[in-house]
Amino acid sequence: MHPPHWSKTGKGKVAFLVCTVEAPEPVTVNWYRDGSPVYTMSEKSVKEGHMIINITKLEVKADNWTSGSEYKCQISKGTEIREEKTSICSAYPFVRPSIVVKKPRLQSFVNDNKDKVTAQCKVASLYPVKVFWVLDGLRKTSGEQSITDFGNRTQSITSNLTVSKKDWTGFKAVTCHAEHPCLNSTESIQLKGPQALNSTPEIRRTIPHPERNNHMELECMVKGLSPGEIYITFQANGKDISRPQFIDLSSETSVVTHFAVPTNQWKPENTFTCKVSQGYVKPLKSKPTGQIFGETSVELLILPRLKGETNDKKLVCLASGFNPQIKWYSGTTELQATANKALMAENGLVTVASEIILHSDWENWISFSCEVNDRSQTIRKNISKCAVMPLASWMAQLSLEGPNSVSSGLEGTVSVTCMAVAYDLNSSSLAWRVDGHIQEGEMLNVEHGRNIDGMQTLRNRLNVTVQDWLANKRITCVVKHPCSKQTQEKHITRGNDTQRPTVQIINLMDSGPLNSTSSSLLCLISNFFPDIISVHWELSGTKLAPSMYASSAVARQANSTYSMYSMLLVPPSDLQQDLYGCVVRHEFSEQPIAATFQRKPKENAPVVPPSPPTATLLQSSTELVCLVQGFNPAPINITWFLNHVTELLEHNTTGPSQGLDGTFTVISHLRTSISDSTPGTVYTCAVTHGTTWLRVNISKQEIIEQDIYFDGTNYHDMMEESIEEIWKATCIFLVLFIISLIYGSSITFMKVTPAFLK
Repeated sequence: MHPPHWSKTGKGKVAFLVCTVEAPEPVTVNWYRDGSPVYTMSEKSVKEGHMIINITKLEVKADNWTSGSEYKCQISKGTEIREEKTSICSAYPFVRPSIVVKKPRLQSFVNDNKDKVTAQCKVASLYPVKVFWVLDGLRKTSGEQSITDFGNRTQSITSNLTVSKKDWTGFKAVTCHAEHPCLNSTESIQLKGPQALNSTPEIRRTIPHPERNNHMELECMVKGLSPGEIYITFQANGKDISRPQFIDLSSETSVVTHFAVPTNQWKPENTFTCKVSQGYVKPLKSKPTGQIFGETSVELLILPRLKGETNDKKLVCLASGFNPQIKWYSGTTELQATANKALMAENGLVTVASEIILHSDWENWISFSCEVNDRSQTIRKNISKCAVMPLASWMAQLSLEGPNSVSSGLEGTVSVTCMAVAYDLNSSSLAWRVDGHIQEGEMLNVEHGRNIDGMQTLRNRLNVTVQDWLANKRITCVVKHPCSKQTQEKHITRGNDTQRPTVQIINLMDSGPLNSTSSSLLCLISNFFPDIISVHWELSGTKLAPSMYASSAVARQANSTYSMYSMLLVPPSDLQQDLYGCVVRHEFSEQPIAATFQRKPKENAPVVPPSPPTATLLQSSTELVCLVQGFNPAPINITWFLNHVTELLEHNTTGPSQGLDGTFTVISHLRTSISDSTPGTVYTCAVTHGTTWLRVNISKQEIIEQDIYFDGTNYHDMMEESIEEIWKATCIFLVLFIISLIYGSSITFMKVTPAFLK
């Protein structure tokens, strides 16, 4: 017996079951449906040889067949009964309904203004199944259903479940069931409640095109998503700026979406995030970007030269912003960068590093520019050799030395020498003017880094006629550095009123044993006019190197004369019996003026009656020096005041040093700066002694009238070659000073205490 063959008639779908029996004798054939007899439509018998073939046909209604009714063909011969059964369940045992369930689209929750959403269940089957919904374990009606007949015995049943958005988001489990008698169990697909996101979104910019400063695209990436529907929204300062982008994931995966930020959101204060929602759980946000449209920052640097590299200079321009573009210029000429690197930071800002290598142009004082264009901003940074040189290297200390004597005749020439002291004299130019007319001088020598303070010394000599000199023509030495817009000048004239300097050596050495390592002498040159003077030290008639001593600037005194001092550092290895000389050459002195000092074995100091001190104020650009001498006994107190009222504590005072005449000398140093003072500022050195008290003042007006003098030890941005030498000299001086101070104090204490006890 075979499954029915369906055909259409005017009454609808009908089919026939055929039962064929082959036997040697006639048999009885009966039909049953679900156990009840039914009548056959036709019967036919045919004899073939010794066998009789009996064919019976039964009409089957579609409703009975599809509902699962069982049909039976029974054959009887006497007491012997045989039967054959069939039904739609047994005829198609391996064909089961397919169920497809569609949840409401997330878009209907986000964009749709309706209050309800619809879930759909589609069942394709050979059976007339019943479809219904189970919500959180409770059976619900089948909803709105429609049946589609595809022919060839198959049909599709669609069931739509419409509920409110609130109810749907509250369900934990939604099941679509398909039932039929042929099925051993209920077919269903369960919609589980949404799961929490287990990933954090990341937002970043895509790498911008170098030429596209009017376009910015954000990228949102989220990993480890579960299958299902998600939507992604881009935000500025926490507010949506894009429509939701819906994505339906068929399997666990990662998603990357892009969004072009509109120009109306290009605001300096804006930061950007992306929001990812899956199902109906709370959405997750990425960390915000930085303020991508904020101000552009630019830095122009010189890279340090590494060991083994050439002396060529490397400049690097660092620009950070939206999409900075860097160009190099030398003046108006554009240069080609040797390297460019761009990096996208985590905050969304683009940092570009551009490098250029310079050869000889750097040493020619040429200025180089880094120009950065970022959207509507243009920033230009300049750098040159001048920009990285310390100010002290631009300026020089000048001094002029006139002729020692002039013959009575009017023939011949005399020499004027200009000495310039600075950190960098290789690039400076020196010129002469005589009453405004340029003259050529003769370069004598340049000493590199040999001075005690690490400076260089340049000497240039100009020969002028005796007639010009006697005519009091103004002779000017002019020094110009390439980095400075102004020149430095020092002038000299023969003059009519002259005053020879007084030269005195003050022993700052320890008054202790001969093997003491303290070693410093002070040469005080005072009461001279004009201010054209030079000083050097000698040891037993031999001129000492300038690196062994340091001299102050020439300072104008209250009586309109000038004074200065020079300090000699004596190496401890020198013999204690050697003769030291301070040699001074002044303009109108035919012979040098010298003062000498020879350290002799210590003898008992002469008995000196109480005597009051005298005080002299000397100055440089970094300190004021109060020289107090000629007093006895030793106890003395020195205090500094600003504008007569405010006591200044940042000063150092040496211990009393006793000279050969039995009187004592002390020196007090006050660190100060011309630039720190305002017009009218007055500094006071107040001296209190058992015999008297006195005050010596100096005002800023007096200071700024002096020639500019730069104390090299006040600058830390000095040339690299000079730092080591300065440090060594400073350390030696400090060590010797401290030893001298301690030893001098102890000796004074030992001498004063017995007298006090008596």
